[in-house]
Amino acid sequence: MIRLKGREYGTAAEIAARLGPDVTVAMVRNWAQRDGLERHPIGRTVYHPLDQAASIEAAKRQSPRGRHRHGLHDTTRCARGALDTQRQGAR
Repeated sequence: MIRLKGREYGTAAEIAARLGPDVTVAMVRNWAQRDGLERHPIGRTVYHPLDQAASIEAAKRQSPRGRHRHGLHDTTRCARGALDTQRQGAR
């Protein structure tokens, strides 16, 4: 992440990591292509403003369209499912 004129900028990977485990690099790139997320190429690296990406992410999360995305609190369900699968295999 870099800071320029009071704003934080990051690559798609850095933005995805900051916004949470259910945000992917592909999603950030799609936001730039489809939703107007600013792109600032410096050499071969493209930086996006974190605040704008967070706003787009919040709007997408609240939208009734698209796939349902889980928050951090739902990760235990994934772990529980893996345990259930292991138990079934042990029978």
